[in-house]
Amino acid sequence: AVSGGGTLEEGEGYTRGYSAGEESKENCKDDDGGEVLLRMERKGGGRSDGDGGDGDDAQTVDEEKGVGSGAGSVRAAVPWHKDPTVRLAIINQVGCTYIVLTGAELTPIWMATTRANGGLGFTAVDIGAFGSVMGVTILVAAATLFSFLADRFGVVRSVTWALGVNACIYACHPFAVLAQRQSHAGTWALVSMFAVGRGCMGPVVMGGVSLILNNSAPRATLGAVNGFAGTFTNLARAAAPLTA
Repeated sequence: AVSGGGTLEEGEGYTRGYSAGEESKENCKDDDGGEVLLRMERKGGGRSDGDGGDGDDAQTVDEEKGVGSGAGSVRAAVPWHKDPTVRLAIINQVGCTYIVLTGAELTPIWMATTRANGGLGFTAVDIGAFGSVMGVTILVAAATLFSFLADRFGVVRSVTWALGVNACIYACHPFAVLAQRQSHAGTWALVSMFAVGRGCMGPVVMGGVSLILNNSAPRATLGAVNGFAGTFTNLARAAAPLTA
């Protein structure tokens, strides 16, 4: 018998222990009289071999990380609104939504502003053509590019790259003002490149942060997490044109 309510079995030259008690150590004798160090599992009735293999350590680590058989109890112990991973995912979604939509609101204003004031002086027709190019690109990218990048490189890495590319594109917008002083065609070439680049990266960012949030939330409270995040995401959508 083993302390803690467990039992012992003998077989193949070593001793195995089964226990539902607290983690403990017990010295047992094998068939040859040798001393075997028996490591008992935590609550839950795990099995430990006398040879001290890696199975026990792996199961213990999995339970601590919340990804093994004890994932439900470990993760459920922390409310979703106090989970730092869920908090960061919500902040990412709200922040990225605000940034992307603010850029979308500012672009036509910048294009319509006169050249003397730092804009491009585009007409309504020019701005509409820019929006058409960007809109078609967004549709194609949302249907093809995001899924390809997510499968090939992972969601987190794809979102990181897309944010970096977007930052570079925004930083290059002043070059269009400089090009407008030399050639209207050159300005249109740059603006078209900006439209395609932002149109491709926008769906990657927006789709990626939503997927990260869904993967970060506990399954039992997924609806509550999405509802809470959606509330502040809509506030960001409303704030973008007001602050632009």
